[in-house]
Amino acid sequence: MSELSVGQLKGLAVNNNTITVPSGHKLYAPGSVVQTQFLEDSAQSSHSNVSFEKLSITISPKFASSKIYISTNFNWSSSNPNGYWTLKRNGTVIGTTSKAGYDERPAANDYDMVNTTINYLDLSGTTSPITYSVFFNHTVQNGGVHYWNRGVLLAPTSASTITLMEIAQ
Repeated sequence: MSELSVGQLKGLAVNNNTITVPSGHKLYAPGSVVQTQFLEDSAQSSHSNVSFEKLSITISPKFASSKIYISTNFNWSSSNPNGYWTLKRNGTVIGTTSKAGYDERPAANDYDMVNTTINYLDLSGTTSPITYSVFFNHTVQNGGVHYWNRGVLLAPTSASTITLMEIAQ
């Protein structure tokens, strides 16, 4: 393999100072974002089961050595929010909120919307597709009703999101 050492790299003025990597070629720069996958869900829904999945997205890493930064931001309310949210990688739990219960809610009303985030840095270890999902797991069998993207009295809320960024290592 050849090595080229330069102090500074510039694009030509006739090309608007742009440096282009031709299609089919890869530029590998450790620490840079290789690709981003994003999912936004603004649909409102309700769930009465003990466990349910929301926000599922798949990424196919370009490099097995990459890390995947996962950032979630979701809005929910519940008649009985004693449970926790988990982040799963291909169905296996890799991250968990401490509790999705009364102590996280902004007010005493059972149906007040809560905004919850999970951020996690995962080593991909593969170039095969990886699916990341957010799940709610209730701690009691009589779990009440859980509302996704809904606040008090069906008031619309902002959309829930999940973002995946592949970071070159």
